[in-house]
Amino acid sequence: MAAGVEFEQGEVSQTLERGLAVLELLGGARSSLTPAQIAGELAIARPIAYRLLRTLSRRRLVVRDDDGTFRIGPGVLDLVRGVASNVLESAMPELTRLADALDCTAVLTIADGDDVVFLATVEPVGTNVHLSYPPGFRRAILESAFGIAILAGCPRSVGEPAAVAAARRRGHASDPSNCVAAPINRRGRDATASIGVQAPESAPFDASAAIELVTAAAARIGIR
Repeated sequence: MAAGVEFEQGEVSQTLERGLAVLELLGGARSSLTPAQIAGELAIARPIAYRLLRTLSRRRLVVRDDDGTFRIGPGVLDLVRGVASNVLESAMPELTRLADALDCTAVLTIADGDDVVFLATVEPVGTNVHLSYPPGFRRAILESAFGIAILAGCPRSVGEPAAVAAARRRGHASDPSNCVAAPINRRGRDATASIGVQAPESAPFDASAAIELVTAAAARIGIR
């Protein structure tokens, strides 16, 4: 049997697979979850869920809040940084500039299959009203301007959504939730990441200024 076939058809670790399923579940959750909720969503026994959470917690991959719920931990960022270290290094100064200039949360995302993964966020200084996303947070790629921007930075595909085509024409994506994002095309390659900003819907938001600053930031990252 060829080595590649043997690798694909070999046995897998059920414990590791369950642990990764916990991370995927928490990464896509809008709020932290209890062990009971995690066990129910993954159809596993509660004692198993507790063992998985304790192990992941030791690696800082999950964090237990005071109310007993769990969320993605900072250790996930260390793993994600290895995937996109170059773009992250170039984007961090731009994220800080955007957050300070527009007084809203600046976000760097990368594509992962049909999802968009929030790689890094920078929150504005001196404001009590802002949004925050834990590293590793996931959303379906078409559910936000961040994901649509990434798709818009790639060649047109047959049957693509109208929102993607419109974002490609404009050079940015936006949505009614005070969100603007632009694709990062590094050295002319297809986009695999986007940079953008998002403010609470109740907060003042200058969309025109956001579009100008976000697209300029994406362009600067693209040539580094």
